[in-house]
Amino acid sequence: MYLLGSFTQGFIADEFPELKAGEGYDFSPLPSLDPRFASSTTVGADMVVMLNETAASRFLMKYLATGSVWEPWAMMGGYLSPNKSLSLDSYPNTTSAALARQLASARVIRFDADDLMPSSVQRAFWLGLLSYLKDPLSLDTVLREIDSVATESY
Repeated sequence: MYLLGSFTQGFIADEFPELKAGEGYDFSPLPSLDPRFASSTTVGADMVVMLNETAASRFLMKYLATGSVWEPWAMMGGYLSPNKSLSLDSYPNTTSAALARQLASARVIRFDADDLMPSSVQRAFWLGLLSYLKDPLSLDTVLREIDSVATESY
């Protein structure tokens, strides 16, 4: 088991073409530590923002808010939309459709920490994780090293 985003389905399909989504690999939501957040999820996301309000930009935003515009992206795989008007049938497999359903039904959505970290902190975090897995008694040292990099980076 390894924590990765839904985009990894493409990597898995390329490396292990014999595996079928939902059988050879699948996903599971992270368990909730608090029942109040049972339908929460973390995401990495690209966003569309209107910086200059014009008739054309309003038209574009309205168009991008429709579900059908994202259907070709969903059909290719590796893309999930929180847009509830995009049919789950647009996704290439049941795993992608289930992930999209989880995203669209989440009551709370937050960006995962590594997407918000500066790259130096991200690197220190991953190296620290590897050090900790190699030597679980090194936790205090690992946390100090990550904190040190974070202090310099923020």
